[in-house]
Amino acid sequence: MIKHNFSLPEFLKFTAAGVLNTAIDFAVLNLLIQLFGLGIGDVRYPIFKIISFVIAVTNSFFVNKFWVFRSKTLDTAEEMTKFLSVSLIGLLLNTAISSYIFKIGPEIVPWSETAWVNIGALVGTIFVLGWNFVGYKLFVFSSSKEKAVITK
Repeated sequence: MIKHNFSLPEFLKFTAAGVLNTAIDFAVLNLLIQLFGLGIGDVRYPIFKIISFVIAVTNSFFVNKFWVFRSKTLDTAEEMTKFLSVSLIGLLLNTAISSYIFKIGPEIVPWSETAWVNIGALVGTIFVLGWNFVGYKLFVFSSSKEKAVITK
């Protein structure tokens, strides 16, 4: 069995990094909207959102690599590819979970659409927080020395 050292301080740093990256995502998105304007149904919104997501994920990679998981691997391109793979799966999971909660929630409890959108987003985010942490820890930033530790 491969042994991985999970620690609460590392998870808390990961959570703090996630808050920072979410703030960057929202800040860049809102900056682009302020600079270029945006109306309801504007076709530029997805472009703005892609730009803000890419900037936030890029920051997330470096914060997680150097601060959270303290990776010493020199192959940054390989780590970035793995990081994006885990992140994109997380994005799909988040979207699916959030959408499902938004769909079934009002059938269970008659709260407003706004309430269920936010509940769905929160549940999706919490689930994917765990997914991303484990994926980054085990798949992206696990050192070769850590991978080699075998326990009975």
